Amino acid sequence: MSVICIDIGTTRCKIAVINSQGVLLEESAFPHNAQLPDNMIDCEVIFQAIDRELLKLFSRFHNIEAITSTSFGETFVCTNQKGISISPSILYFDTRSKPQLQKLCQKYDESSIYQQTGHRLGTVSPLGKLCWMQENQKEILKKSSHILFVADYILVRLGAAPFMSKSFAVTTNWMDFNAQEQLYEILEAACVSAEKFSPVREAGDITGMMSSYFCKRYNTEMVPKLIAGGHDQPFATIGAGAMYPGEAVYGMGTSDSLNIILPDSIINNDTYQYGFQCEPYFNTSNYLTYAQIPSGGKSLTWAYSLLFSSHGNFSAKACADDIHMAISRQTDVLFFPFINGSGTPFCHTYLSGSFWGLEDKTTAHDMLLAVMEGVAFEMKLNMELLSNCGISSNRIIASGGGAQFEDWLQLRADILEAPLWINSNKNTGLFGLFAVSSISLNYFGNIEEAVKSSNSLDKIKPPTYSKANYYTEKYQRYKEIRSFIQSDLKL
Repeated sequence: MSVICIDIGTTRCKIAVINSQGVLLEESAFPHNAQLPDNMIDCEVIFQAIDRELLKLFSRFHNIEAITSTSFGETFVCTNQKGISISPSILYFDTRSKPQLQKLCQKYDESSIYQQTGHRLGTVSPLGKLCWMQENQKEILKKSSHILFVADYILVRLGAAPFMSKSFAVTTNWMDFNAQEQLYEILEAACVSAEKFSPVREAGDITGMMSSYFCKRYNTEMVPKLIAGGHDQPFATIGAGAMYPGEAVYGMGTSDSLNIILPDSIINNDTYQYGFQCEPYFNTSNYLTYAQIPSGGKSLTWAYSLLFSSHGNFSAKACADDIHMAISRQTDVLFFPFINGSGTPFCHTYLSGSFWGLEDKTTAHDMLLAVMEGVAFEMKLNMELLSNCGISSNRIIASGGGAQFEDWLQLRADILEAPLWINSNKNTGLFGLFAVSSISLNYFGNIEEAVKSSNSLDKIKPPTYSKANYYTEKYQRYKEIRSFIQSDLKL
């Protein structure tokens, strides 16, 4: 028996067939071409792209027992009674709802919402976008029968009854993650009918069976189960092998994220100020918190494409060669990785990326080095403030596309002054989905067995301390100038 696992990103999808022993049988990645102008996305186009890929997979694999999915968070889909999208969706990073969020915070204290849900009412919040739609697209909300999230939408289209994955319910700010109750008064403050929100399901719950239409279309030999997934961050964390309190996963992708498992929920004034979210970690007694840099890997690809445009289209190999040349240098140039605003700490959308200390002798490799250092310095600042909140990690697992750059990985270990365990599995989200769903399918007796079946932490990148003084002095300058930028440019 096998499971099809689907990981949906803002531009691409990854899909894999994994058998009951945790062995990867086939995987692919493909663009869904669903993004539209003005930070919109057509989720039905995402589904059609996945549908075409499923058609191929079912023609080659005849023992598919289940399908499960995960996706980027906070982006919701308005659907009709049949669960089909009726309009494009607003992407989570869009900031059009700022005025509505201000009004919402006047009705409902933001710190109180954070205390109850573990999430601030930032611009990514779906509640703010629902308020915006009430003022600007009221007819769409009126016509919609269900409000679903992207990963859930895919399963509903395949035949599941409408539902909301628990991880999305928490990030939507309408579930009290301690009492496990929906906060209907928050939806009322946003002028949204709670009836449009479907029942909440835990990750791993069987939400239904594939419809007869799609069984016939794919010519399936059995009727696949449809298993709830949810928000991609928890799945990427457990898929990388982090299971116990104190373990962390440093996801190095388009954005950078440090996901730390906690033994208890840590919600206080400091975590609120710094924007550190907190949510339950699957069906365990543990919790998960995040430090995030929206433009981690994106800063590298952006800078490389500008600085080394003569090299043609971006390629990992060419970039790795230039990283190797840059890493041997030292530079006074600083880079602040806010080309899409800042994430944690402080979560200031008004901040912009910038270089400091440019001179006529500055080279492209100096600037490339500054970009890599800036991303690492920003994560080091996050780790310092997490520590101030009583949150630390005893093991950091590096995963994602950025972990393939050995020199940048070493630079991060040196700046963070922490060894980085390397997970050889590049698709941790897919294996996280498999691990969670495999328990429901009785492939494994517990989540630890399932995770270990598909994980190999076979390499460690320790800090070298060869540039300890250089990094210590430069990091202090980074913090000083960052503080100036933050206070001087605040709107």
